[in-house]
Amino acid sequence: MIVQHKSDDEDEDLESNPNSIGAQVNRLIGCLSLKIGDVEEVLRPDHEGDKTTGSVCSTEFVPLGQQRLLTVELLHNMI
Repeated sequence: MIVQHKSDDEDEDLESNPNSIGAQVNRLIGCLSLKIGDVEEVLRPDHEGDKTTGSVCSTEFVPLGQQRLLTVELLHNMI
């Protein structure tokens, strides 16, 4: 968890300048919060598909696949 102290000047900046970094972050958080359920569904560990075994252990798993890899990349870039 990251804790930041915000001054009154920063709060005014969000209202007066919609292009400020703070305002853009707030819009991004708003968009992401609406899609958390969808992202959670895509990345759930019991994802359906053909299972494979890795070279390190004998536990079977479903590979991430293109959609899941792109979802992880999107979240990484947003964070």
